[in-house]
Formats: sequence, C-alpha cells, structure tokens
Amino acid sequence: MKKHLFLIIISFLLYGSNILGQTYNMTAGTNGQTHNTCQGFIQNDLVNYCCPLFSAYSQGIDRWEAFTNSGTGPIRINLTSLSLNTGDQVRIYNGVGTAGALLATYINTVTSLGNFVTAPSGTITVRFTTNTDGAVGGGFSAIIGCRPSGCSGNNPAGDTCTTSTRICDTSPYCGNTGGWYTADHENIDVTGTGTFCGSIENNSWIVFTANTTNASFRVDVANCASSASGIQMQMYATNCTTFTAVSPCINQNTAPTSFTLSSNVSLTPGTDYNLMIDGFAGNYCNYTVTPLVGAQVATISITSNTLCSGQTSTLTLSGAVGGSTYSWAANTAGSISGSSTNSFVIITPTTNTTYSVTINQPNGCAIDTYTRSIIVNPVPPITSANTTTVCSGSPLAFGLSSSIPSSFSWIAADNPNTNGESTSAVSSGIINNTIINTSTVTQSVIYSVTPTSSLGSCVGATQILTVSVIPLPSPTITSSSSLCLGSSITFTGTGASTYTWSTGGGGGLSLSSGSIVSATPSATGTINYTANVTSASGCINTAVKSVTVNPLPIANSGLGVNLTCSFLSAALSGSGGGTYSWSGPGITAGATSASPTVNLPGTYSLSVTSAAGCTSTISTVSVTQNTTAPTISASNSSTLSCSTTTAALTGTGGGSYAWSGPGISSGAATSSPIVNLP
Repeated sequence: MKKHLFLIIISFLLYGSNILGQTYNMTAGTNGQTHNTCQGFIQNDLVNYCCPLFSAYSQGIDRWEAFTNSGTGPIRINLTSLSLNTGDQVRIYNGVGTAGALLATYINTVTSLGNFVTAPSGTITVRFTTNTDGAVGGGFSAIIGCRPSGCSGNNPAGDTCTTSTRICDTSPYCGNTGGWYTADHENIDVTGTGTFCGSIENNSWIVFTANTTNASFRVDVANCASSASGIQMQMYATNCTTFTAVSPCINQNTAPTSFTLSSNVSLTPGTDYNLMIDGFAGNYCNYTVTPLVGAQVATISITSNTLCSGQTSTLTLSGAVGGSTYSWAANTAGSISGSSTNSFVIITPTTNTTYSVTINQPNGCAIDTYTRSIIVNPVPPITSANTTTVCSGSPLAFGLSSSIPSSFSWIAADNPNTNGESTSAVSSGIINNTIINTSTVTQSVIYSVTPTSSLGSCVGATQILTVSVIPLPSPTITSSSSLCLGSSITFTGTGASTYTWSTGGGGGLSLSSGSIVSATPSATGTINYTANVTSASGCINTAVKSVTVNPLPIANSGLGVNLTCSFLSAALSGSGGGTYSWSGPGITAGATSASPTVNLPGTYSLSVTSAAGCTSTISTVSVTQNTTAPTISASNSSTLSCSTTTAALTGTGGGSYAWSGPGISSGAATSSPIVNLP
C-alpha cells in the first residue's frame, strides 16, 4: 500500500536525525562489513529526493551489508517500504555475504508493512543491486531485529494482536520496538481510521483482563537506538478487528522517558483490553510494562514473609478468575495444615520453607506456578540461670542471655517484705534492681523474663527467675562512750562473722580485724571507729561507734614562797583544774582548793581533775623558810662639836634597818641615819 511508503518517507524526512545514528546506507562502491548488532536501520543510499515524497537511489549499485545477532539466536530483517525499478533487487541471505542460502528476493513491488525475513544462523546479509537503465524507484528501508527476551519469568510481548502476551501476574513484561516485531493492524495509525498517534512500523502487543473500572501501567523505556525519541503506546478495547481507544496515546517524539499509561474511560471488569507499543518513527527501544492497578492477576499474599518457628499464618492466592483450581506444596514436610486445594493454605513452618501453588485459570494464563519463600526465625531460649542470690541493698545486676541475639522484658511480683523490685515491665538485658530486705530472714523475689529475638522479633517462652534477697548482718559494738586522752578503750563486736576495723587519724587502733580490738587514742574530740562486718552468707554491713576522747587538764602549782620570821605561813596559788588535790609537809588548810595554806618548807604537789573526770599530771612547787636572826653592828665615825653638829652612823648585817635614839634627824630606816644629839 503506497500510503505506508509515503508515511515512512515523511517520517524519515521529519525525523531523520532520530535514526541516522544506527542507519546503514547501501551506497555504491565496495561491499560493506559485518555488524554485530540487533539494532539499526538499513536503506538505499538516498542520493536525492523528489516530489518530495520519493527518494531516488544510485545506478550500478551492487553492495551487501551483514548483521550478526549480538546475543544468541536468529536475526530478522523487517521491510518497512519497498519501491524498486524493474531490474533492481533486494536479496536476503542466511550468513555472511552471498555464499549462504538465499532467503528472499524483492523486485519492483511496493510491499505493505509486515514483510520480514529471518536468518536462523544468527547472521543475515542484505544485498542491494541496481541496473544502469537510467530509471530508479523510490528505494527500500528495513529494520534489523533479534528475538526479544522476556523478563521476570514472563514471555516477551506478542508480535500480533491475536498473539498478545497475557498479563498473569504483577511482574514486569518486556519487549522492544526492534525489527523482530512486524507491523500489525497498521490501519489504526494516523493515516488510517484509528486514533493512534503515529505511524506503525514494528508494534507489539500485551493483553490483560480488567478487574476494576480503571487500569494503570508503569512503562520504562531504555536502550533506544536514538535518544531523540522513544516509543508510542495506547490501550484498546478490541477484538483484533475493530479498535476503540480507552487511554490517551503516548507519543515520545522528543526523548525516551518512563511514564504511566492509564485508562481514560470506564473499563468493564472481566473484559480483555490490549496494549499496543510501537517505536516512534521506527525507533528501536527496549521497554518494560509493569501492572499497577486494574489488571486481573493472581498474587500470593501473607501478613509477613518472615515468621517465627511454630507460628501459624495463612498464605492466600487472590486475583485468580473463577473456576480456577489450586494445588499447594511445600519443600519441608509438615509445613501445611489442612487442605492444599483451596485458594488459601494454613502454614506452620519450623524452618525456612518455600511454598508453591499451581493454579489452572481458565483465562488464557493456563497453568502457572507461584512461589513464596517464608523465612523462619528461631524462637529464643533463655540460657541464663533461673536462680540467683543478692545481699539486701546491693545492685542485682543480673545479666540475661540467650543462645541467639535477643532483647528481654522482665517484671517482678511484689513482695511485701522487700523494696526496690520493678513491678512494672522493664525492657533491658540486665535486671538492675537494688532490693532492700526489710525483714530479718531471706526473702524471695520472683521475676518473669520474656526474650525477643533480634532477628524476626520472635517472642520466646517466659522464664521464672527466683532472686533470694539475704538480709544484711546487724552487728553490735560495745565499748565505753568516752575516755581520757592517754587511756585505752576496748571494742567488742557481735552479730557477724568477720570484722574489719578502721578509724581516722589519732584513733590508735591496736588491730584491724577481729571481734575484739582495743585503741589508745592520741587525739582528743569525737573519734569514729568503723567496723565493716561480713555475715556467714557473705553480706557486708557497716557499724560505727563514736567515742569522745577528753583532754587531760594541765595542773599549774604556781610560784614558790619563802617562810620567814615575819611570815611563818603562806598561801600557794594553783590553777588548771576543776577540782584540786594538794599534797605536801605543811598544808594547814585548803588542800582541795586552788590556794592551800602552808607553814612548812618543802615540795608541794598539785593534781587537778577536769569536769570529764580526767586527771592531770603532777605539778610541784617548793616552799622555803628563813627564821635565823641577822648579826648587826653599828659604828660612828664622827664627834659632834660646835663645828660638827651632825654625824652619820653606820649599820651593817640587816636587810632592813630601824634606828632609834635621841637625835635622829633623818634615815632612821636606812643603814646610815643622821643624828645631831649625843
């Protein structure tokens, strides 16, 4: 049909830059090369254009180009236009060059779209020959392509509407717009009566059954021969004879991008709809179509793909059409409970298990097998001890453990004779309560411990931990409460097994251990003596005994005195005491006072006692006595006369002097008085 030739030429004129990157021109000259590719376009040399719808080619051409599948499998040449002058030919060979089998010969005939030749060897050669009669035709063009590959276990898109690949699951469906796909129903393109948004050169087909009134598909486009354009795509309600568009037409005339194709009219659930995909202006692109919503597919669902050992769950196959049959299986024995022929199955795996269901759907998907792997995580056992002991008031710090990485939750039952246990749930790998035993006997505190595995959050069996809380020893220390400096004190401890003693500076302990120790303090004031005691159960407590060390008073007996003929007794002057005690040879009064009276010479001793009852050291004082009369003499060195009217007398031997006589004019109390009378 001429319209296809016109359209191809128009497309090339308008979008020639779109395909020149991988276009092979059959020019005059030597033969071409072998090209390792599944993408590209091959055409005559296009030496000029006329009219402007037809191209002309050179005369006297005899040239071939070979193309080898870049992967494995056959390769195809898909002719998109052909208009040759009489005697001019396009010949297709299997293999490299013209020595292989001749697969097809095309002469001066305008071909409709859809003529293709497949080389089973994986290499195909195109030979173009023209005569020299002075006349040429419009030329030819073709697309190179290899067998498309499916993806995610699904077949590639179909080549024709009637062979459309059916969507049976939510996995991607793949295809391409290469030369393997031939033009199908080109009457719905822009030159026909349809609503498609471009020419059709290498379209492919996918069909789905609607399960809602709207459907959407994600389409990813990649690896295009030209980056200047992509693909064209539309959704149809069709019986593969008449076509009604039910979506917008996507026309990637600038660049290949990902997009979402959605229906724009209400679909009828249970009805088939077709997706048609074509390369823009013949561009070769890979595409992936992924169902989003609206496609009737069978899916296996479960709350979680990860279970704990022994946990029961349900696998459900949904989305299958009515009348489907099911057969469930598992790769581990005993993992399925109940019937295995329903659309669901109850599972209780104890190890990693793969479940499969074979479904026979009467909708063209035929028999399909779906699998779901369930990861089974172990339930954590508690490996730490279930009993322990602790002394009252000591941090429990009990470490919880399991044979697999786990976290722990624990709670204590209330015991009225203890304080400090957590009676609200705590999440920690250590039970760190500090429990006080308020009684005098051992108390039991009961903890409930529940492990949860780090992998899979599997909850293990609750274990009971019994904690025996031992009361602390209650020691008694007996001793005096005070003493005088320099004295010793004895401490006696009872109520414990071992004792370790300590005190501050000046405490004067004789021993550091033992139930009975003594001390001779060297400092005054309050001194604390601490006994760290340990019971037979190993529990430690502390007792403190405070002792007051009183200072010794300081006795001062004062200054000595001298008894004389004038002072036959004297009072001593003592100080420093609360009470006084004098001793000596001649105390006549005040022996217990600060100032006793003495009348004899000798040494007198004083001791004082403080209000705390501490007695000082002895302080002594000497009393002397002198009662011997002095030896005196008196002399005169002058005679009174008319000229000497006074005379000085001289006395010796006294300490003090007392003169008497008729004419003492002065100095009567000195050793030399003045006299004026005989």
